[in-house]
Amino acid sequence: MGVQFSTSDMKAAVQSARAVIRRARDRASATQASLHLTPSGRASALNDRYRALSREMSAIRKEIDLPDNAPIKDFLEQRKNELNEQMTVVGQKLINRARLVTVRPSDEAILQQLVDNEKVHPVSGTEEMRKTRVGRVDQDKAAYALVVDTKEGPLVLAGIFVKYAVLPVNGDMQPAYKDIRGDVGVLKAEKPQKKMKVRPEKRVDIYAPELTGVDSVTLYTISSAVKGGGKALVNDLTQSFQGQTLVSTLSPVREFYAFKGQEILDTTAVRDAERETAKECANSGDMKQYKRRLNNIGKQFLAKQSEASIKAMTIDYLTRVKDPVMNFHLSNGAYIGDIKVNSDGTDPVTVNYVYPSDPEIRARNSQAFADGRIAVAGNLRSIVPADRNILNVGGAGHNIDRSIYSWPREPQLVPQAA
Repeated sequence: MGVQFSTSDMKAAVQSARAVIRRARDRASATQASLHLTPSGRASALNDRYRALSREMSAIRKEIDLPDNAPIKDFLEQRKNELNEQMTVVGQKLINRARLVTVRPSDEAILQQLVDNEKVHPVSGTEEMRKTRVGRVDQDKAAYALVVDTKEGPLVLAGIFVKYAVLPVNGDMQPAYKDIRGDVGVLKAEKPQKKMKVRPEKRVDIYAPELTGVDSVTLYTISSAVKGGGKALVNDLTQSFQGQTLVSTLSPVREFYAFKGQEILDTTAVRDAERETAKECANSGDMKQYKRRLNNIGKQFLAKQSEASIKAMTIDYLTRVKDPVMNFHLSNGAYIGDIKVNSDGTDPVTVNYVYPSDPEIRARNSQAFADGRIAVAGNLRSIVPADRNILNVGGAGHNIDRSIYSWPREPQLVPQAA
């Protein structure tokens, strides 16, 4: 049986919980924002409210697992859930006021917020952002942001960085999944170059194959400052391409390394310094160090495996575990297009989540994910374990089916010169 608390203990627990909440609110310095009549004033008030809720949430997260707070953990969990709901509501109100903007090198205020918000692939400052992430109109790299105007200036709710490219195609005008970028370590450091764009009349040209291809864009890092901001930005950006561009992501699977590390600890009897240190961290309650050790164990194990084995282990993980990055994209209508194995030390494994141009296909994929089915491309079907609940999309082979994207017009053959 668990520990039993008397009535007086429970009253004391409730009082302690309320005290924790008060301390959290004090640290958050949450003040009631006054209602301003201008749109920018309303946005400022909403932002103040969201930040106050966020600071209270951070304070409660620090308190919730402290041993002294064990009797009031359920109370704190309830408050955390309430804060989540309130942050979602306030965040959506901000998103409803936002607009999609193309970020330019001169947008200093927006650039600084993008730097501050970038957690997936951090940059040192706005200068590095300009050199490697933000291109001119005619260049192959771009940054987009979901921005709301406040009294204090533009407020970035979410940001996304993209790479434009042309994917080669076969005789049936199908690009291959293997040609979508996967080397995020190289891509994020590349300087913007002049954009190459396929002319519609050259999409099928047996006399000039170097000009034949599919316009594509790779979303290689997304950041969000409010709940729902990233999803809204991806939706707006995908819609802006109007189905004329093949959209895919270049996404990390960083939880996968700790997952493999935990499997190794649980299933093997091999002893070494890294594993012994991980166990010591777990026993001492240092969970941050424990997860770092698990990551190291997982990466060391993967470094010794073949590319085929790593892909099989990754798809097994994705179809068995609720990976947070996968959850984001599949709930938004994408599907697992390909798995890339890289020599890059930061992200040795990345995933291309492909966004179909047809909103009905995206809605179908999203609903399938809500029902417990994972949308996976045909080129990966052979390595998916037989017991997984899979929705097969995107063609049966290694090429991307044309139902996933569309064209400005039907491609025309270029006649041979007389």
